[in-house]
Amino acid sequence: MSVRYGIQLVALAVVLFTAACGGAGNLSTNPKTLSGPGSSGVVSGTAGVDTGYAGSVTAPAPASFGASPAPPQIAVDGAATFDGTAGSYPSGITFPVLYTALQYTLQPNGEKGLAPVSAATGSTITVPGAQNARYVLSVPLFVPGDCLVCDGTDASHLGLTNLSYVTLGGWSVSNQSQSAIQFLFGYETPASSVPAAGHASFSGTATGDVYVPANGQILQSHLSGDATLSVDFASGKITGGFTNTHYIPVGGNSAAVPWNDVSVNASIAAGTNRFIGATAVTSAPQNTMSLNSSATGSISGGLYGPAAQELGAIWTLNDGNASAIGGVSAHATH
Repeated sequence: MSVRYGIQLVALAVVLFTAACGGAGNLSTNPKTLSGPGSSGVVSGTAGVDTGYAGSVTAPAPASFGASPAPPQIAVDGAATFDGTAGSYPSGITFPVLYTALQYTLQPNGEKGLAPVSAATGSTITVPGAQNARYVLSVPLFVPGDCLVCDGTDASHLGLTNLSYVTLGGWSVSNQSQSAIQFLFGYETPASSVPAAGHASFSGTATGDVYVPANGQILQSHLSGDATLSVDFASGKITGGFTNTHYIPVGGNSAAVPWNDVSVNASIAAGTNRFIGATAVTSAPQNTMSLNSSATGSISGGLYGPAAQELGAIWTLNDGNASAIGGVSAHATH
């Protein structure tokens, strides 16, 4: 079972310009809605929330730990876990962060819109030792003059979902510009403990956010679905995908609307616990927030736990018009 909890968070921007930032604020769970300067609030029907921004939505960059990542935290039997199933909760531990992000900014063609953010340097999160305490997430600044968490009045939204050894995070903030991040961190499987043969099936959840330009607006919706993945340890191949994915349209009480099914094809790098690969949609429901049948993207992740009990990854999709970014966390079923 995954556990979802709210946290307080301080963001440290590795930047030259921080004048727009105030103090850190308390963040809410469930990064489902975004708002921005001049936002008209909502769009009716099966559409998502109006972010208050206009322009194009370009393809996100594949998730990365950055060019100079912090050392990984390696899983050990009987050590700390995020759900208390073994050992204590992590205390004062700093993890490298795997993430992808989009930010509203001026693009090379002179048009404003959501553009990818490059993980140019290593990003980290420090876990303080209590689930309701203050975490510290350090990431590179997206653009000069912007910040990630300001004074609590900037429509920030944060949610974390954890298994025993891996935690997914989604964070969005509206201030001078819209920023949205999907990230993960955790206790990685020792490379020597990744099986050299055999198969394993993983079952869990896929979550994320989709951004669609429509009628002069950029709309956003939160996604949630099922993830089923199979690992062939002899070849290193990972296959499977996401099904039963839905989003909640504007209004909150509306019924969930079907979103795309997604295939995953990835490979574990030899001698490591990490994998990279590709995503592609395999169904195209006809509604405002779904991607079209040409959508493809990336997936980057790893195996977590002392004996590869869990899998975590960050994924992207783009169809030439709209984009989605998200994460997947799953546990071995056999």
